[in-house]
Amino acid sequence: MISVLVRNEEQYNIVKDYELDCIYTDNLLLARKYDLFYETPRVYEELDNLPNKLLINDTGILILDNKEIVTNYSFNVANSKTIKLLEKYHVKKITLSIEVTLEELKFMNFESYPVEVIIYGKIVNMFLKSHPLIKDNNFKLINSNHKFDSRVDSNEHVSIFNYEPINLIDKVDEYQKLGIKYFRLDFLDESSEDIKNILDKLKNK
Repeated sequence: MISVLVRNEEQYNIVKDYELDCIYTDNLLLARKYDLFYETPRVYEELDNLPNKLLINDTGILILDNKEIVTNYSFNVANSKTIKLLEKYHVKKITLSIEVTLEELKFMNFESYPVEVIIYGKIVNMFLKSHPLIKDNNFKLINSNHKFDSRVDSNEHVSIFNYEPINLIDKVDEYQKLGIKYFRLDFLDESSEDIKNILDKLKNK
């Protein structure tokens, strides 16, 4: 099953006609408009009036028992003990840490609980509570070799993404053999054509 994270309505309109398990977004207005899973900011200071479907980055939100919750890769789930702990909170799905290797996953049992693997996307390299220059989502950090995208959330906290996306689509068969059924694509600044090509490639797998 495929899940997708989108950042804006243009991306949503591209992916909405695909057969997807669910769609996430970090755009609160978009989440409310289309009843999508809302990715909460890394530091969330207000729990009132959150949508009913949440992709969470903060353990404090686990106390909400009236929400449909998926835990994000920021929880760093890397073993069965952590999965068992999160099971107690009745979350819908658990996103595995991006650092877990296929070899390490061979020693875990995924038949009893739904876990999700991010197989494509730019991952957050750095999280800042503030930045003197980055004030909107159009700012890019550039060093001598690479360009880093940034995002500013509703609390004006800044996420800086890796310049290169992870791409594990060719490994899907190996993940499936381990019992993993849920796969996620995180889109940031890809073109419409790129999004379609990536989705079609995964769908064909």
